[in-house]
Amino acid sequence: MTKPVGILGGSFDPIHYGHLRLAKECIDQAGLDKVLFIPVNSPVHRSPLVANPDQRFEMLSLAIDNSSQFEISDSEIKRGSVSYTIDTLRTLRKSYIDSPLCLIMGMDAFLAFDSWKEWEKIPEYAHLIITNRPNYNPKIKKLILEKFLNSRLCKDKGELANQAFGKIMMIEIPNLDISSSSIRELLRRGRYIDYLLPDPVIDYITTNKIYAGINK
Repeated sequence: MTKPVGILGGSFDPIHYGHLRLAKECIDQAGLDKVLFIPVNSPVHRSPLVANPDQRFEMLSLAIDNSSQFEISDSEIKRGSVSYTIDTLRTLRKSYIDSPLCLIMGMDAFLAFDSWKEWEKIPEYAHLIITNRPNYNPKIKKLILEKFLNSRLCKDKGELANQAFGKIMMIEIPNLDISSSSIRELLRRGRYIDYLLPDPVIDYITTNKIYAGINK
């Protein structure tokens, strides 16, 4: 086995420092070799995105350009359809035969995890890393998710490295109050977005007028 590889999917519309800090915390706390960013082509449970897939991929590329611990995959974009995590993991497992995979998700996402396509099969392809904010302890109301979590929970990052899939690790991350929607709102209002995302991404957004004229 090699060191685990983190998988961080999302719309990244646009990518910002909150995403990057989350990925770095997962590398440090879970002992990951790297984090693979995977922008969705078309999200399942949310409204259409503003930036197109090529623009979001380019912004991600600019954001992680100087990091040896971050990589990007266009696998979901190339698939050209609605993005389902289970399909992506099946594809990745063929490329990462000898590496544990760790799917990174927030606690809010986990609370609805049982609504995902073939969610019970996901641990057959990857570990889960559930990220949470300090002092935020939501009650898991669904018994099926509580049992799922407790049966797989581990506290030692060595367990993630010693097997390829099947475990769940929970980590706390800094509470950075940054979101893609708030950045889009600032742009809509003609406000500055400096220090919220990398300068090359800001330059790309400005040059290409990606969020110009948005209504939300």
